[in-house]
Amino acid sequence: MPVNAKWQSAPADFEPNLSTASIRVLYFQPDGKMSVIGCIVYKRSGHYTIGADGQTVALGNWHEERGRIVARSRLVYRPVQKIGEKLPGPWVNEVLTSENGKLLLKGVQYRRVPDLDKSAAELMPQAISPKP
Repeated sequence: MPVNAKWQSAPADFEPNLSTASIRVLYFQPDGKMSVIGCIVYKRSGHYTIGADGQTVALGNWHEERGRIVARSRLVYRPVQKIGEKLPGPWVNEVLTSENGKLLLKGVQYRRVPDLDKSAAELMPQAISPKP
């Protein structure tokens, strides 16, 4: 999850301990599979969950190379496709570096948030795994 996510607090009379952020979650599995999830994350009393609405999901793979993470993914799910969009989309290659115990991608620092592991894993559909 991005280190500097922009959180918005829910109205105090609705749910005083709730904040939300629209972010990109990077989820790396030990077997080399990965997902990139565009979603709303809910933060309640210091605990985080991925919201079920409006997500985009890109699936791919990753490996370590010379101290960097080389990732390859493509968009496989969007709740409402853009006009003319075909899914799965084209492959996107990205290189992440490590900086002060955090990952850096395109100028954005990401940190690990263990609370998100379960909901991110649930978004790794087995039936539509990407093929290289």
